[in-house]
Amino acid sequence: MKRILASLFCTAMLLSAPVFADLALPGEDNPVLSENSIVLNQSKYNVVKRIDSGTVTLKVFTTEGKEMWVSAPLGEQEKLFTLEGAASPLAIKDLTGDGVPELVTAAMTGPESSALYVFKFDNDSQKFTAMNFRYEKENLSRDFLVSDMYQKDGQDLVFMPENKVRALGRIYSEETGPTAGFYFFELKENEFVCTEVAPVPVDAPTAPAVEEGK
Repeated sequence: MKRILASLFCTAMLLSAPVFADLALPGEDNPVLSENSIVLNQSKYNVVKRIDSGTVTLKVFTTEGKEMWVSAPLGEQEKLFTLEGAASPLAIKDLTGDGVPELVTAAMTGPESSALYVFKFDNDSQKFTAMNFRYEKENLSRDFLVSDMYQKDGQDLVFMPENKVRALGRIYSEETGPTAGFYFFELKENEFVCTEVAPVPVDAPTAPAVEEGK
């Protein structure tokens, strides 16, 4: 189990990621990766995903252009995830069912590793905070979810029905070595809890890409 945790949660966030030719990156004159909008307390805000000097962040602005919130560094390159069956770099969706939408995004953190983030709005502080991904048995958690098996189409980080999340990663075994596996998380009381770890089925659609290391 400790080896599994190392696969998902201890991937070095400071690794220098290469420039991925298959990801559409903006030029230096256009650091905006994607944009969306969100309504909070009946006021509209603009959500901008940016890359500046090799660092990806989220920023939230008022309609007048005043910065309301900025995230900590998320990674070093753009990354897609899958929500409602479609690949997306940034999504605004009420996952918790409280009527207030969350910010969902991802970023590359290494040559094959990426992180998925879900930010929840706190009405008291008027700021966003990252929701936790936790291993219940080990009582360990991080405010992001890591996949260490990069998939160009975003199938390594997938939102499933009922707000379950599936991450593609390596399962380490002293007997067989690393194998491709799915890590399943369920949303419970405002955090995502790992409920199952299973090998990738041989006939799974992602299996060929996993084997080729794409």
